[in-house]
Amino acid sequence: MTAIEEARTVTAKLSPEERQSLFEWLATEPMGLAPGIYSTPGVGGGDACVGGTRIAVWVLESYRRDGMSDRDLLAAYPMLTLQELACAWAYAGAHPEEMNRLIRAGVGPHYLHISYVSAPVSALASGTRKRGQPFRMTPITFK
Repeated sequence: MTAIEEARTVTAKLSPEERQSLFEWLATEPMGLAPGIYSTPGVGGGDACVGGTRIAVWVLESYRRDGMSDRDLLAAYPMLTLQELACAWAYAGAHPEEMNRLIRAGVGPHYLHISYVSAPVSALASGTRKRGQPFRMTPITFK
């Protein structure tokens, strides 16, 4: 018997309230997509995020494509480690279509949903920042 078949058998024995509780738990349980990369419904739009953070892989990949180094990213996101960035790069490399789609959809003011943004934001969003220009990272405070 497979795990799914076993789950179906057990689920059939649950009361409606227990089934609802199980469904709610499954709907919010993080799903491991790759080593160090998770997707949690309701967190970061359900996009692939690094570790237990709300930092979407596509956001990091977008910054990397724009010329930001691992060192710059680690300074901007002090809660990340080099190993977590390596996991993000492995995931991004294995899912290029997903990265391209999300980056195209997320260019512009959507960058403001992350903890840190590059200053000036207008240069980043408009594409006027030239490759190799240093990033100045400024924390954003939400009230």
